[in-house]
Amino acid sequence: MPLKDIKKYFSNRNLKILTDLLNKKEKDIDKEIELLERYKKSISKKLEFLEESIEEARLEECEIVDLEDRDIIYISLNDRTDIYSVEYGIKELSNRLGDNLCLFDGRIGAFISQEDILSKKYTTFRDIALIFDHGIFNHKNIKTLHKGRYARIIYRGLYDYAETYFNKLIKFMDINGLESVGDGIVLTITDSAFSSKEEEYLTEI
Repeated sequence: MPLKDIKKYFSNRNLKILTDLLNKKEKDIDKEIELLERYKKSISKKLEFLEESIEEARLEECEIVDLEDRDIIYISLNDRTDIYSVEYGIKELSNRLGDNLCLFDGRIGAFISQEDILSKKYTTFRDIALIFDHGIFNHKNIKTLHKGRYARIIYRGLYDYAETYFNKLIKFMDINGLESVGDGIVLTITDSAFSSKEEEYLTEI
């Protein structure tokens, strides 16, 4: 409770001011509870996904998955791939949302155009993005990444290993008669923000 509100009450004590103070405090507590519930939901989602991702049986194995609608906000990198451009893009996305929790709630990803994938240019990032479960944010810059069937592989390492696993995933699609109809997305699962051990870094394509 702000000190000025407390001073106001003690300088002119009456039930109306006290009621107003308590109502305001109740609303502040409700906001804190909502924030904590959001934290809890995000932690549960991350924990569930991490537990699934670190299963040895799934690592480096190609699979087909059905994914629900997801929300996305992105910014063009104009094919720049240096770390400074990527970090600036992530910071700019956070500023656009104006939410300190967005990096905690979302996953950082890079888009590679279908044309570059066909040309085997796997390290040319068109856009940098934050991807969230559908409905977390209500913001004018949020777009929908529609539900659908996706080819996926999870591997140990960061973006610099992407070429090897893109080739493996594309070969898997060719063998199974599957055709890519859109861009590729490289998503960070864990990196140096999560672990100091490089062998624990995980990336999803």
